[in-house]
This record gives sequence, C-alpha cells and structure tokens, in this order.
Amino acid sequence: MLNHSDLFTFTTLTNSINKLPNAPEDLGRWFKWHAQGITTLTATIEERDGVIGLVQSQPRGAAPQSTRRDTRRAKAIPVPHYPLYDSVLATEVQSVRAFGSDSEMETVAGAIEDKQIAMRRDMETTHEYQRAGALNGLLLDADGTVLADWYDFFKKPKTTHVIDLTNPNTDVRSEVIKAVQKGERALGNLRPRRWKWIQGSDFHLACIGHASVKASYDRWNDGAALREDLREAGFMLASNVEVISYHRGYIVTPNGEIRFIAPDESILVPDLDGLLQVRYAPADTVEAANTIGLPLYMSAEPKPFGRGVDLCAESNSIHYCTRIESIVHIRS
Repeated sequence: MLNHSDLFTFTTLTNSINKLPNAPEDLGRWFKWHAQGITTLTATIEERDGVIGLVQSQPRGAAPQSTRRDTRRAKAIPVPHYPLYDSVLATEVQSVRAFGSDSEMETVAGAIEDKQIAMRRDMETTHEYQRAGALNGLLLDADGTVLADWYDFFKKPKTTHVIDLTNPNTDVRSEVIKAVQKGERALGNLRPRRWKWIQGSDFHLACIGHASVKASYDRWNDGAALREDLREAGFMLASNVEVISYHRGYIVTPNGEIRFIAPDESILVPDLDGLLQVRYAPADTVEAANTIGLPLYMSAEPKPFGRGVDLCAESNSIHYCTRIESIVHIRS
C-alpha cells in the first residue's frame, strides 16, 4: 500500500504498476518474447540476408569467383503510444468501507491501487493484442485501423497452406508436416525447438474432430487426450508439432466481440529464441525522457482544490516477428 507521500511520485507509482501481478496472456506464456527498452520513440529493425551458394569450378590459373556478401537493411517504425486516464474522487472514498473489511474505511492509496490493477489489465490485454498482430502480420489499433502491415514492412511474402478438414481422407499430420517444411525454408539454418500450431476456436474443433487427428491423439500419452479437454491441455500431433487452442483469445466490448485470431484460422509458429521481439519506448513525461523504456508507467496529480487525484497509465510498445515469412497461415 502506498503512503500519502508516494501518491504523486512518478517513480513509485511506475514501480508499483510494474510489480502488480500479470493478467493471463496465452501468447505471452507460450512463446519467448525478447523484450528490450529503448530510449527513442522509434524502433530500428535491422535485417540481414545471408546468401549461401555453390562455387563453380574453374580451370587452374583462372580468376576466382567473387564472394557474395550478406545484405543488411535497417528500417525504423514509430512505437505506438497507449495512454489511459482515470481518476479517484474524494466522494469515492468518503464513508466507503474498504473491500473485504468490516471496520476499515477506504483510502485514497487503496483506491489508486484498485485503479492501477484495472488499468494494467487493459494494458496487458493491449500487449496480447499486439502479440497476436505480430503473428498475424498486422499491427492493429483498438478500432481496427492498420498501423503496420508487417509483410509490407519487411517486403516478405505471406506463407500459407490449406488443409481440407472437411475431407475425412485428409492425412492432417502429413499436411501439417508439409506446412512445417514451408516454414523451415524461410528459417534457413535456424532450428526451432518445436512448432506450435495455434488454432482459432472453430478451426480447433474441426481439427480435433477429424478422423486422422483422433487416431493420432488416441495414441498420444497413453490415451490421455481421451480424458482431457484438448483446448486446455493441447497435444502433440507430430514429434515437433504441438496443437494448441487459442479459444480464450478474445474480448467482449460494447461494440461486439474482438477475436485476436479469427475462429476459422490457424497459424503455425516456430518456437525459436530471438524470433519474437518487443521494444518499449520511454513515457511521454519529463522524468522518462531519454531514459530506457519500461513496459508500463503510472503518474498522478491532484485535482484543483483537493477534490481527488487524476491518474495516467501508459505503455509505448511494439511487438514483431523478425522472420514473418516463417509463420505459416493454415486454413481449411
């Protein structure tokens, strides 16, 4: 709990909001995102294309073949700024019993902490939305506006594959291995630990209901899949392909439901160190200017005449995939 002297301390409030428990976030749990703070408002992303070729034989004494060099490119992209405002009014804490107590009254510090939890939850959900966008190939704003098309940004093609789940004769395991091979070509010499097949809710139900998939998970882990909800447990379809349902990847808003990955789509993602990146820019405050960015910030200032406290939480983050073409988009 904050003491009164900390109510308007930028550093204390920021440390507090960054120490609060994280909200559930599946894509953050399933993959390793390399996070780094930066001191600028733009993230510079550098690409290097290594070229491997065969050397043509030449007669002795002939001029040697020239070496092809790696090509390097650096691109900058603005880091989105996500501010969120709230307030604690004197009337909110006056004569209000503290939650879970029969005798203690609510305090301003306690009310601020409750607001921090709610604001952090929204920011963490925004981060998860960005993670989904990094895998889907689109950095989207809350209203659906496209902030960046990662395929256009990196000048890379979208890798796709079709698996007909309506055909009972489809060998799903063989088809997903073909999809893995497409992703492997994009990775070159890099070797992922495994591939995670992240499936929208409808796609997942169609997948686990397919005859060839049932035959696979019937044998997996001594038939454990027959006793479990496969949406929660997941299962290995091949030795290097894990099937996972992203059925919790949505929020309900006053304007309807927002799905982070479409229910009828799926993405095959390599589990590889360094593939998925996060950059945090500094807050839009004097205290944070030119410092290394943090995931979340919180500031507060008093209202006129002591009527309450205004709160501002903000995050300046961007999530992206360094080899977007290695992610295979699979549809039925």
